Amino acid sequence: MQEEKLRDGMSLEMKSKTMEEEFSHLYQYGIEEEESDIRAHVTDRHILVFKTDVVYDLINSGKYKQRPAYQQNYDKPTALGYLIPYKDIPDIRMLKFYSWNEWSLFDKSWTTAEKGKWAIRCVVELLRIGHFPIWIEAEQTTDTNIDIRGTDILIYMNHKIQVKCDYPAISTGNLYIQTHESNPFKLH
Repeated sequence: MQEEKLRDGMSLEMKSKTMEEEFSHLYQYGIEEEESDIRAHVTDRHILVFKTDVVYDLINSGKYKQRPAYQQNYDKPTALGYLIPYKDIPDIRMLKFYSWNEWSLFDKSWTTAEKGKWAIRCVVELLRIGHFPIWIEAEQTTDTNIDIRGTDILIYMNHKIQVKCDYPAISTGNLYIQTHESNPFKLH
């Protein structure tokens, strides 16, 4: 039985071993390990918001391939994740936030940590002004005493939000959904 060769002349088994070696320094850390309920990917003047759990089915569908990501001044991949077209994510919300005064501060040469802090400031501002979508549990009150005191609806909310700086997403049409990382510079 002849071994199947890929276009580059490597066998599938050789390719698999090479990939394992290339990514052996990465550890599993990404969307499946986080405890968020909602994700916000901050991109150029837009924020893409979705429920975290809707992406699990997309990752496991086999439709999307894992891709490495790199940081400046480091020659190995620093992350592994899926490029998923944001239009494929069920119930995604695209927020246009042109008025935020920190868009002009963004610098592609920032560290991952600096980009993350900048993205978090953007989402905090959206929350502060009441423009960030949050999926909640709510019900009409059935307690007459609460109703008489002026409360018609009770809201139950305890959500965690994960924020990612995914600056090119709006122009590429894809979100980078990380599953592994190395954090070589130990920045958080």
